[in-house]
Amino acid sequence: MLMCVQRFNENVLIAVVSCFIADNLKAYTYHFLSSGLTVVLLVSSIMSSSTLVIGDYVVLAFHDLHDPTILHATLKQKSVDAAVIDHSYVFSSLQLCVALDRIHLGVVTPSTIASKKKKTTAPVARTVFVALSTTHNLDKVLQVLPPSKDSRSVVVILKGQNTAHVETVREVALCAGGKEHSLTPAADENREQPYAPYRSVNQILTYYGVTPAEYGYWSSNMESSRGKLTPLEACVVGKLSACDC
Repeated sequence: MLMCVQRFNENVLIAVVSCFIADNLKAYTYHFLSSGLTVVLLVSSIMSSSTLVIGDYVVLAFHDLHDPTILHATLKQKSVDAAVIDHSYVFSSLQLCVALDRIHLGVVTPSTIASKKKKTTAPVARTVFVALSTTHNLDKVLQVLPPSKDSRSVVVILKGQNTAHVETVREVALCAGGKEHSLTPAADENREQPYAPYRSVNQILTYYGVTPAEYGYWSSNMESSRGKLTPLEACVVGKLSACDC
């Protein structure tokens, strides 16, 4: 078991991270002392060795897609409400964990992201998009996070562990040429390594407003140790947490 305590600043959260492996079950537990919420990232043979479960959400990832823009439209036709995100902007399970924690705390709600054109209840996709952002401006978020025709990798997030919906996502991605990959690190990897081949550090820093100086500071002053925050996590996760305080 591995455990560490991380403080982002005096007003935000402290995350206690633990990891264990037993009987084909691998889990990473994040306990947010500020809210009392415990979020478990669970990988089990019950669904798939590639499946990541964060609280009520299922996270899947695919690469080598011919045209990922068709995923959202096809899933919508099949009544599967899922956020299809450009993998370039998703780099860590802790990033996802903190974003979904914002939804749990009610910071990101349908009323905070109602479209200017349609005053309707926001579906899961919109809520997740805004939760991954430091702004509640949905129009601005939708200009960046959804995949473009030039994207080749995506992260798909669904609410509820509906096996039929999960399999539908896999079938649609497969038809688009996609290959599934796991977002759970191996025993000798840190949280970011499964994401590294598909992320874009420059795009992430630009989207979250992280300056080169800020990123350089964390890169130079943080110890590279499994279980501890990485420079990207220190910059981005801190901003995601602090923007609601």
